Amino acid sequence: MIYSIAIDPAYRGAGLGSRLLAAISERARAEHRETLSLTSLERNVPFYQKNGFINRGVAMSDHAGETWYNLVKPL
Repeated sequence: MIYSIAIDPAYRGAGLGSRLLAAISERARAEHRETLSLTSLERNVPFYQKNGFINRGVAMSDHAGETWYNLVKPL
C-alpha cells in the first residue's frame, strides 16, 4: 500500500513521480509482492494509470470530504 508520494511543485513534470513509482514497483517485486495499491483524488488518477495502475472505482474513504479512488497495479 502506497500512502503518499509528493513532488515539489518546482520539479513536477520532470518524471520524478514516475521514477519513484518505478522504484517502489521494483522493490515490491523483489519482495515477492503481487500488487501495489493506493487511493487517489480524481485529478491524479490519469497519472497513476499512465504508471500501470488500474482504477477500481470510488473508495469508501471520505477523508477531508473528498472523493477518493482505489487504484491497483499488478506486479
